[in-house]
Amino acid sequence: MKKILLITAFLALASFAVPDDVLAMMHGQGRHMGPYGGYCKGPRWGWYGAGRQVKTVEEVKELVAEFLGDTALTTGEIRDQETYFEIEIKDEEEKVIDLLIVDKRTCRIRSAY
Repeated sequence: MKKILLITAFLALASFAVPDDVLAMMHGQGRHMGPYGGYCKGPRWGWYGAGRQVKTVEEVKELVAEFLGDTALTTGEIRDQETYFEIEIKDEEEKVIDLLIVDKRTCRIRSAY
């Protein structure tokens, strides 16, 4: 039992020693990696999903614009829910093609579909 506690404590301490940029490289760096878009480093936001908070519609617009990058996609209506924002994503023809959800507590972005 004592060995299990020591191993658990060691692993917990070791997990705090890995820098965020190393974790990002391990999990794939880039806008469209993994099921939730990977990591996206920005000057205001830090590592995507790293516990930043988003509180205003303007912050959400900036975050989603950075997430979409140089694509032809644009944002549509933004709805402020209790714990998240819903953002319509439109194509070149102004047709809604996706609905994104941005968590207010973590800035985590995912598709509602």
